[in-house]
Amino acid sequence: MTTSNQPGEALLEAFNRLYPEFKYKPLDTSVDSIRLLILHGAPSQDSALSCSLYHTNFAESPHYEALSYEWGSPASTKPLQIKGARLWLLIGENLHEALVHLRVMEDRTLWIDAICINQDDLAEKQYQVGLMDFIYHRAERVLVWLGRPMPDLIIEDNDERLRHRLFSYKGGKIRKLDEKRNGRHGPSNRLEQLLADLQHAQCRETKDKIYGFLGLAHDCPPELRPDYSKSLFDIYAEVLNAFSRPRTLPDGRKNTVDRMMRVVGYSQLVQRLLSPEIPHGPSSARSTDYQSHSIRARGAIMHRIIHLGPPRDRIVASSAANKQWRDSFATYFSLPQVVQSLRESNEAYFPVIEGMRYEARRKYRALSPHQMYSRGTLAACY
Repeated sequence: MTTSNQPGEALLEAFNRLYPEFKYKPLDTSVDSIRLLILHGAPSQDSALSCSLYHTNFAESPHYEALSYEWGSPASTKPLQIKGARLWLLIGENLHEALVHLRVMEDRTLWIDAICINQDDLAEKQYQVGLMDFIYHRAERVLVWLGRPMPDLIIEDNDERLRHRLFSYKGGKIRKLDEKRNGRHGPSNRLEQLLADLQHAQCRETKDKIYGFLGLAHDCPPELRPDYSKSLFDIYAEVLNAFSRPRTLPDGRKNTVDRMMRVVGYSQLVQRLLSPEIPHGPSSARSTDYQSHSIRARGAIMHRIIHLGPPRDRIVASSAANKQWRDSFATYFSLPQVVQSLRESNEAYFPVIEGMRYEARRKYRALSPHQMYSRGTLAACY
């Protein structure tokens, strides 16, 4: 008999004896195959959850529902018994609640990413994530779990204001995704647009902030596919390379200028999504070879600067400097309507620059070539 001096280790050993860990069998990768979960029926919600897993492929035309839900904290888990195997699988508490509420008297077949994908098998995970759009497309129905029902809540039939507020609260969470689904064949489902519109969505795995949208986006090249072995920098470089590749317009011309002018802003968006700070270099052994990671950007001369006004601190603190700035409008523009428009714009904008805090002001004053503006802070530029 072995003993442990660490209470935590002893507790873990006792838990493992009580709940032996479920072991996945590998999927058949020669065809597009998936696992499906059978949620066995029960007479009441108080009964313990019981499930079975089986393998199938799309050629067999499986009938199932796909579940979309919030994973929640990895620290909050509950055991799920896999029937037949006499083993247990730890799942998130939010998923456990969803299964309890979705269970009915009869068996129910579901596809659930956290259970039907072996999250510890990197190769399987990236293979299944690549099938994600097809998995949801082939489902008979997609279920969205927004959380447990509100307890002791009674809505009178004539209480339309409360009913509307509750619908807005729950419906707002999925309305944007529903809009994306309805417009999935249009420009709203370009990867650039998806990342921008849903940039505040949370993921447990940072790389899924990119990989989770590859199936939805219709403008991704085949070489841009999930690969969880790659570093954040390599993913960042691949996304920008895919964005910068030439597009062919309907008239046969190549569209390169438009993307080259937008690539800087797009690169900042991807950088924010992947990490607060993208590692400065690829993960490969040729870490000093940046040629393959070079992105060509192109600027445009919009107009020339004809006059520089006083600095922000002077224009806020000095009446004379403020008047001097306003008087300059008529010096450089002769049309009265243009001068009037400039004065109106200046009056509307003045409270903005007056209320700027120091951190905000130093962003546009940082003209040093060794500094750049990124994510609202000054960061070193390498």
